[in-house]
Amino acid sequence: MEDNNSNANEGAENTSLEQSGPTVLPENSNTQTQTAQPQSIDQPSPATDMSQTTQAVPTQQVQATPEMNMDGQVTTSSTKKIKPKWFLPAVFAAILILGGGAAAYLTVFQKNPTSAWKSALKNTANAIDSYIINSKNNQKKGSKIDGNFKVSSPIAVDGSISGKSYASNAELSLDFGAAGARVNSEVKMIAESENATPDIYFKVSGLEGIDSLLTAFGDTESAGVASLFSSVNNQWFFVDHTLIDQASAGSQDSGLTLSPDELNDIATKISAVIRDRLLSTAVDKAVFKINEKYGKEDFDGVSTFKINVAVDKDKFKDFVTALKDSIKDTKLEELLKTGQTDKTLEEALQFDDMLKQLDSADFSKVNTDVWVEANGGYIRNIRFYPMPDQKDSNYLDVGLKLQNGSDKYPIEIKAVFDDSGSKGTFTFGVELDKNTTDATLSFNLDLNSDGGNVKANGTLAISGSDEQVTPEKPSDAMNIFQLIGGLQQGYGLMPTNYDTGYDYNSLMYDNIYDDVQLSN
Repeated sequence: MEDNNSNANEGAENTSLEQSGPTVLPENSNTQTQTAQPQSIDQPSPATDMSQTTQAVPTQQVQATPEMNMDGQVTTSSTKKIKPKWFLPAVFAAILILGGGAAAYLTVFQKNPTSAWKSALKNTANAIDSYIINSKNNQKKGSKIDGNFKVSSPIAVDGSISGKSYASNAELSLDFGAAGARVNSEVKMIAESENATPDIYFKVSGLEGIDSLLTAFGDTESAGVASLFSSVNNQWFFVDHTLIDQASAGSQDSGLTLSPDELNDIATKISAVIRDRLLSTAVDKAVFKINEKYGKEDFDGVSTFKINVAVDKDKFKDFVTALKDSIKDTKLEELLKTGQTDKTLEEALQFDDMLKQLDSADFSKVNTDVWVEANGGYIRNIRFYPMPDQKDSNYLDVGLKLQNGSDKYPIEIKAVFDDSGSKGTFTFGVELDKNTTDATLSFNLDLNSDGGNVKANGTLAISGSDEQVTPEKPSDAMNIFQLIGGLQQGYGLMPTNYDTGYDYNSLMYDNIYDDVQLSN
């Protein structure tokens, strides 16, 4: 037994030295050292049969190993091993971490066309919802506009517009230049109260150059027009608000203006249908379905997946029906039923005939390519082909050109055409600010037709404002009827005692402007 125990102790000591290193004690130390053990594990004695101890270790024990110090005293140290109850959880954790990381990598960096398509549809729908919500929360009583346009061919023309409004008051300036002449116009809208119909004042200046040009022709008609221009130039005219009220009262469109709240109500209901069906991948609702996957492709410098989508006829009919139902009981229904108030919305829209036309249409010819951002961000571009046999030269693009970290939503519609002697491009853009709901409109035209070339471009910025606008009322303004009489005669403004022979009763304004009608 001594030999066996000695061999066991010696083996244990070697194991301890290999795994834990030697136990170093101060020289001549008589202090016995023992490593603290967990209370739940019994400390094995040096006499314990090592075969039993060794058999217990793999399951749950910590092996205590006798050692001899420099003074010949026996000490014990322990060699800790991983408990089995922690082993499997550790393995599972490692698998989850590695597997989760791989899944995250595939999700974020390695999106496939299908997942990118789903993600882009969802994000695009969220962007629309976000804009509508912000629009409702950022309503202003007024607005400001600032724009310009330019035509460089076939003739040089340019112009600008600027203005501001608050409630029913407004000021507007326009500038127009062509063939060496420049005409300016001013418009003022002045209301007695915030929601009242305003009086409208306007004047035109810069006509002196034109009347001189007309006089040079020497004929009577040109001279008469020149005289009119001369008398109108730099003269204020006004349209009284009662004339506008009378015209509105006699119109079937009376009271069909849309308030900001009504616009938001319509937009919210329509966007819900668009999200639910047009920008959806749900099997029972999605209008679009992936028809073909082309793979990765750069589009305007952005990494995208290009796919071809088909339109499901039945789902599209469901979408149109849901869209129609969404506008019921809104102000838009009243607008669509203008002049047909005795009819239902379906009757006014001839909706049954519309569905029959959709039934007879061949949707297999609806050929649409879509570029979605490879990271699943947004739909980058949708391309329609009105002439499938001429895809490269005739198509319509609808694009969303978002920039990372930008608060702008740039939407661009671009038509490329080459047919029947006409070739060119027309681009219309709308840039929306998701925080302020401000908008910038733009257009660009480059057209060659029958040997002629037309080039034009322009922009118009519209922003909300709560700045008060109080235009000054012109003191020398003349009534609009004097201008109308002059235009009829072509010889300057109508004098106060001149009979034009015009039947004012036909205008239904005889009760308003008795003082303006002229007698013999």
